[in-house]
Amino acid sequence: MRYCTESNDLARYYRAADLFVHPGIQETFGLVALESQACGTPVVGIRGSYMDRIILHDQEFWAEENTPESLARTIESACARNLPRLGARASRLAEERLSWPRVFERLFYIYREVQASYTKRS
Repeated sequence: MRYCTESNDLARYYRAADLFVHPGIQETFGLVALESQACGTPVVGIRGSYMDRIILHDQEFWAEENTPESLARTIESACARNLPRLGARASRLAEERLSWPRVFERLFYIYREVQASYTKRS
């Protein structure tokens, strides 16, 4: 598959997948995992990679080690689970916690706190 530049196409690809596999241990922001979950596709990866901090469904089937064998076992275990249910839960939580209105609500709260703190010091 070629690089996808259209957000609607990318969302369609995420939704068409049963499972998103993130085989790396380094990720800057984890946007691919968040996008996948927002589209209802659960994610598997490697424990302790910092990806586990942004996963909104349970991670009991995540790889314990950064090896191809461990990741392969993880994928097999994950595919035996109810992936649509996991994906639906992750999608709901992504919307509740990380939608743009929610993000801006938190951002403006921080701005108000900083402004109040600055005003008190002046």
